[in-house]
Amino acid sequence: MAEPRDVARRAALRLGAEMDPSFPNRVERVLARNGDSGTSGTDGLGDGHDLGTFLVTAAHMACGIHDALITRTDRPARIFVEQRLRREMGIDEGMSPDHDSIIDAVADAVLH
Repeated sequence: MAEPRDVARRAALRLGAEMDPSFPNRVERVLARNGDSGTSGTDGLGDGHDLGTFLVTAAHMACGIHDALITRTDRPARIFVEQRLRREMGIDEGMSPDHDSIIDAVADAVLH
């Protein structure tokens, strides 16, 4: 079972190299603000306008999606995880390059 915090950190590291070196630190601040309880909920993550908050929320949702899909198949296809995550997050492909990058990185991170 994928852990949302681990997924968020892996995705943030990738995005730090691709779009903003400070991004992993921004995500760590969101994780710290959320506490170290390890809960899978997204309570207290704010309004989602901050990209770090968006990534942490997406990581939580992606883990839930992955867990639901894994009951039906040993290895869910990445495209199904990504499409469902986009739908649940309300992000249309091409709407925002940053949000597209985050969805892509989180989908990869939850599967690896």
